[in-house]
Amino acid sequence: MPEKALELITNCYENIVKSDYESVYMTKFVVLRDRKILEYYIDNYIDNL
Repeated sequence: MPEKALELITNCYENIVKSDYESVYMTKFVVLRDRKILEYYIDNYIDNL
């Protein structure tokens, strides 16, 4: 299931569009941060379960 979450968050990052409320840069930064956290979790904890 974490791999599916990674796929979804990657697709989200690639499809971000400008909003009236936040800049694209800020939104991409947050999504990229979350993707990196998820990748770290998958690489370091999934294999150990």
